Amino acid sequence: MEEYRGVFRVPCTVNGAKMKFIFDTGASNVCLSMTMAEYLLDNGYLNKDDIIGTGSSTVADGRIVDHVRINLRELVIGGFRLKNVEAMIVDGQNAPLLMGQSAIRKLGPIRIEGNFLEIESGEEDEGLTEEQINKMFEDAFALYKNDSYTTAKEIYKTLYEYHQLSDVGLMILTDCCSHCNENENALQYMNRVKNIPKLIEDGYDFYNQRGMLHYFSGDDTSAISDFEKAELYKVYDYKKSFIYRLWGEALMNLKRYAQAGDKLSTAINWKAEELGVTTAFLLKDCSYQLTKKEKSVKDDAADTLILALYRCSYLQGKTSDFDFKDAIIRWAYKGNKAAQKYCDDYNINYKYLYNLNPYN
Repeated sequence: MEEYRGVFRVPCTVNGAKMKFIFDTGASNVCLSMTMAEYLLDNGYLNKDDIIGTGSSTVADGRIVDHVRINLRELVIGGFRLKNVEAMIVDGQNAPLLMGQSAIRKLGPIRIEGNFLEIESGEEDEGLTEEQINKMFEDAFALYKNDSYTTAKEIYKTLYEYHQLSDVGLMILTDCCSHCNENENALQYMNRVKNIPKLIEDGYDFYNQRGMLHYFSGDDTSAISDFEKAELYKVYDYKKSFIYRLWGEALMNLKRYAQAGDKLSTAINWKAEELGVTTAFLLKDCSYQLTKKEKSVKDDAADTLILALYRCSYLQGKTSDFDFKDAIIRWAYKGNKAAQKYCDDYNINYKYLYNLNPYN
């Protein structure tokens, strides 16, 4: 399902026409507006034989309106095919398509979680052949490997709707959603993985990946829980410095500064190892204290780390307000992008303040 202007819309096909119904458990029947019915009729998706009769009904505001009763020969929802669903054409209806109980009851047990509609039974659509499914997998994986995440995601979503994705497939779909900045959808798919230990045994960094999604979705508590689980398995698809930075920042967001400082210090150590230098050298490098003979190795990730570590020290009360701001202004002026963003966020004119200091 997808949220649209405060309601949820369900992708489906009606007699072969692709449509999106508003999911309405409070409606008794499937309802179509006159405009939508005319479109289906004009394009051959409805015919005169589909008309059952006429009647009247009471709508939400209490009015009694006339309607035309029709038979939808085939309604396909999320890989399930419903036959002969009764619907009503209501003149003056604002919503073009409403999915009510006349279809929902035929689906059998359903479960709604976030913007996902999970159908536990129904008559499965046999519209895709094995050859089509194999071709879709082949195309989707090629697109995924080529970093075409948006297109790959749509194919994998279709395969998911047809119940074709294994746990590995769900992880690939999760990654596609993540690259498309759809963290909530990524989490929803990831939480449908059935055998997490087997994925980890096969080398998938499940908990760190889910921890990152929780972090970027603003759920620091769940992120920390997943990072703690990941540490037990010692499987890392991502740079350890990155994981420990997110872990430290999540702890910092929850004002657990002592623990945050430990994780951020660990992140600095890992970053130094990744760059092939000592931690002491990296700290000098990020603080712009290298001699002319020493070559800088730091990158933007290292700059982000040093800012997080110094900010944690400041929030703990270990660094004075003056020293913290002086460092941030100096780093921002010298090109630390994370420090520049911090100054922009807090309306600090670092260029003016840096030049104002006679010691610079």
